[in-house]
Amino acid sequence: MLAEAKRDARHFALGYLDLDHFKPVNDNYGHSVGDKLLQQAARRMQASLRESDIVARIGGDEFRFLLRGIAHADDALQTAHKVCQALAEPFRVDGQLLSISSSIGIALFPEHGSDEITLSRNADDALYAVKRAGRNDVRLYSSEP
Repeated sequence: MLAEAKRDARHFALGYLDLDHFKPVNDNYGHSVGDKLLQQAARRMQASLRESDIVARIGGDEFRFLLRGIAHADDALQTAHKVCQALAEPFRVDGQLLSISSSIGIALFPEHGSDEITLSRNADDALYAVKRAGRNDVRLYSSEP
């Protein structure tokens, strides 16, 4: 996507997402329930994104998503809030009603980096800013402290 965006002078957003309070699900209900919750969470994320966007589980409770053709920061933030809200709805897994939330950091190409390393680092910085601020939110990368 990076090469395509550079070639076509297009913008996109990179989102880093962590599920908040996922570890207690595995600890209290077992990994089988945790795995099912992850599958449901992935389906909700996909349903919140456009067909042309990409979402992938990186490991554990970490996901990344790419939003193609994002022209404005507000568009990326609106989509990320939609994902965050979808994940905040309770999940029913094996007869249990489970609640989690999500923290999302976003970096925009080319505003926040023109290469994979810089974009990834900035999306990660935005994610950890959300976590420091209390989780369950979305934040766009900012070079301001």
